[in-house]
Amino acid sequence: MYKYFVFSDIHGRSLKELKEKLFEVGFDENNPNHILVSLGDLFDRGNDSYNLLKYINSMIKNNRCITLWGNHETILASWFYSNYENYKYVIEANGTTKTIKSFIEGLEKDKKLTINSKDLMALTRFYNTGIVIPNESITSYFLNVRHSEEFRHYFNHLLPFMVINDKYLLCHSGLSYQYDFKVYQDDFNKHDFKNDSSQTLIEEETWALLIPIFNKAKTSNIPFNKYNYDKVIHGHLNSWHFNINDPYNIYFGKDNICLDSPYNINILVINEDNSFYYKKFEDKEKIEDLSYRIKTFYNKRILLELFPLGRKVIYKNKRYIVYEHGGCYKDDNDKFYLELDLYNEEENYVIKNISSSFVIRINK
Repeated sequence: MYKYFVFSDIHGRSLKELKEKLFEVGFDENNPNHILVSLGDLFDRGNDSYNLLKYINSMIKNNRCITLWGNHETILASWFYSNYENYKYVIEANGTTKTIKSFIEGLEKDKKLTINSKDLMALTRFYNTGIVIPNESITSYFLNVRHSEEFRHYFNHLLPFMVINDKYLLCHSGLSYQYDFKVYQDDFNKHDFKNDSSQTLIEEETWALLIPIFNKAKTSNIPFNKYNYDKVIHGHLNSWHFNINDPYNIYFGKDNICLDSPYNINILVINEDNSFYYKKFEDKEKIEDLSYRIKTFYNKRILLELFPLGRKVIYKNKRYIVYEHGGCYKDDNDKFYLELDLYNEEENYVIKNISSSFVIRINK
């Protein structure tokens, strides 16, 4: 009987931090019955992707780790197997340039790649902007990463999902409701990273596996747990989407368990008897503070959409336009409001710091 140590969405955070969290929940690197399970999104945003890659690969080689596809694995592979310029905004927005930098510098440190000093400026520009200066030497660095043993080994061992003890379905962000498992597995097995012509599978089919759980209208009445396992265990969506009052910890729902928190590496231990264990983040003051900041950010974003600059409004029976945005605050009833500066076009004056609660929107 194996004990599984499940985590998700590490996003390039330090290998040291991951190992510390694993130690806290009792993971033993020398125990062959202790199995790591990564639910995807190992890379991007953080700076330690190469060291994470090497560690996970070493565990895979010893049959101690199972790795699943995440959408950030897809972004990275799509970029390496496509016209680089097509993915400029995607990799810049998702922090993928940090991953590629980590890979190139890691291979150089391991003496598997030598960077020409003349190309360093072009590489630095790419790291900062995502813009590739088209020349053969820059492209060769990317190809060195793409063809490296570490890169290929990791991507050749990714799975679209897994099932533990016929009880728990593990995936990154949910599976499409259109197909059964066999269709997924047959499609997935077509891909071979050793064959460049297989890039269309990465770009067209892998994304189909990664349909976010809540990307459907709430009125669609599609059951969360279509396949009737005890739980769907996943990442991808921050746990605060399920429980905004606790953005640090694992969310345990009726049908699902969400591990992803940008603020904490959560390790879910599935014991031999199918019970769960994890180390809970206990600092109530930090939890409440972060929860309040997330609520403020989330509500401010909604209010900014309701009251964009230039929106016509009525305040005290006069017409104004929204001239400037101020802070977002909460009243005693936990309702959020936005402070607005309003401009009266007819009389040419501005009034400041008016609560959105006193303003009537005029729909355009």
